[in-house]
Amino acid sequence: MTTDFDRLKTALADRYDIREELGAGGMATVYLAGDVNPREIAFFDSAPLGDNEAGMSSTASGAWSNYPFFENGLVVFTSVREGLFVIRVKPPVLLP
Repeated sequence: MTTDFDRLKTALADRYDIREELGAGGMATVYLAGDVNPREIAFFDSAPLGDNEAGMSSTASGAWSNYPFFENGLVVFTSVREGLFVIRVKPPVLLP
């Protein structure tokens, strides 16, 4: 018998490798999944000077949170030490 998990995995097989159900409740179900064909869209180093300064560690810099889903190409992200960044990817890359 085909389960909902099997149907979802088959329907999204060309884009995602759905590995397991993590949890469910109310109207939501959360799955662990990975992109089948990951690709780099852009690169931006939020801590270009490195972490060699006294009292700094590699865990205290770099992007921690990001929102790359604006259709105009804006990406907003924060880092612990460097602050808030708003950058634009040109031309915008819209994923299907």
